[in-house]
Amino acid sequence: MDKEQGAYMPPKDGKELLDIIDNLNEFAEKLLSRIADESDEGCKQLVHVLESARARYNKPIESWLKGWFYQFTRKRGQEIDMAIKGMEAFPDAYTRLQEFKLLVGKGEWEHGSFNYYLFDELIKSVPGYKPLESELVHPIILKLRQKINKRIDEFMSQYLATQKLIEARKQELLQTHQSAQKFIDNVSITNDLEAAKKSAKENKGVIQFCLIFESDIWKLSWVAATGKVYALEPGEELIQILIDGKIQDIVKDIDNLSALHLKQLKQECVKAREMLLGRVQLLINPKDPRTQAELTNDVLKENGTSATFVLRGKPNEYSLWWINTLGFAHEISLESYASMKTWLNDQSHPLKEEHIPQLKTYLLNVNTVKSIDVKEDMKEFKAQLQECLAAGPKSKTPPASGATKTTNAKKLDLRLFGDVERCLRSQLSERQEEKAAIQEPGKINLNKYENIATLFGNRAKNMEQHEGQQSKPNDSLSIRSI
Repeated sequence: MDKEQGAYMPPKDGKELLDIIDNLNEFAEKLLSRIADESDEGCKQLVHVLESARARYNKPIESWLKGWFYQFTRKRGQEIDMAIKGMEAFPDAYTRLQEFKLLVGKGEWEHGSFNYYLFDELIKSVPGYKPLESELVHPIILKLRQKINKRIDEFMSQYLATQKLIEARKQELLQTHQSAQKFIDNVSITNDLEAAKKSAKENKGVIQFCLIFESDIWKLSWVAATGKVYALEPGEELIQILIDGKIQDIVKDIDNLSALHLKQLKQECVKAREMLLGRVQLLINPKDPRTQAELTNDVLKENGTSATFVLRGKPNEYSLWWINTLGFAHEISLESYASMKTWLNDQSHPLKEEHIPQLKTYLLNVNTVKSIDVKEDMKEFKAQLQECLAAGPKSKTPPASGATKTTNAKKLDLRLFGDVERCLRSQLSERQEEKAAIQEPGKINLNKYENIATLFGNRAKNMEQHEGQQSKPNDSLSIRSI
């Protein structure tokens, strides 16, 4: 073993030492991790390795016998010092690996070179491995050099890609924040509806809201650029703001609202507007997510699309369709909506996400009733319904097989239902008792009332005789004499 080699790092957990040759790939990964360690301890260890390698590299110069000769061959002292200072000043992994690669990219790799001593010190700094025999040190160093350089290139490439992605996300987040702030700046709130209408017509780029407190009720409205007023349903957060007693008086005087309260109020008003616009269903150049093929109106109908606007095409070639609740598609002439047509043609293609609210605002004013031929739709719907009725229900019976299966029905054993029988019997007896308790009306037995019958019978006879006497006056005497 080389006398110049220092003591190897023993394993900390007492495990058996591994052979570097048998675990070269794993060892190379650990070596790379040691170089790229961004912690303070990792930086100190790497600097210590560099200084140890430099000391071994400069040792021959200190010899009084050979120093004058090695003084002309040791020319990398300044490069080593600059690398150490760079790693101390910029301890991030990318800078450290970059400095390391530049350092070992120069110079020789023979025994006695700085690169040789550097890798030898790095190998010794990794714990858990057996020390190398002197004749194996140089070939192992050359193999590790290839693996380390390759992994450093991969790491740096991945690191740069990640940094670009992070920077892109930062820029996107910054733009989103700036866009959101600009969007909020383009929102106006007033408590005068007529002033809101006037402002909306004069300032097309401003989203105008009107917030009024009348009869102990808050009323929120959004005034479109056309001057049309849309009543909005406030969200829960806006309701909490408005019912807060401390803020009520402040909100009534919107002009004197603080910047924080005004921003919060604007955000909640925009959310309420988004809820309204969210009811407008819109598809723009719909495509199949798998094949990217354009979805026709018939395919959309088969997929169950209804009560939806479908915008197709590009600037100066747009077409607008309305698929009604019955699933029938009708084209809407953009010529009837000149402002929307002009706006669509002025926008970039494809439309961006921030364009959708404005487009839906235009669609709120589209009259879908005029574009529908109700008679034709109902005629087609009735025809389809008639076809379904004529086809009849689908038979659910399985196809007849060659061999018919016979099933033997088993007789039901009523003894298993004794409880049910007793329950029904008790209910039946109760009903019969109730029926017996109610007496039905019957005929009167006249035999029990003979005296009454005789009375009414004699009275009838006397009346007949009385009538006969009045009709024959001569007979009255004979009757009286009797």
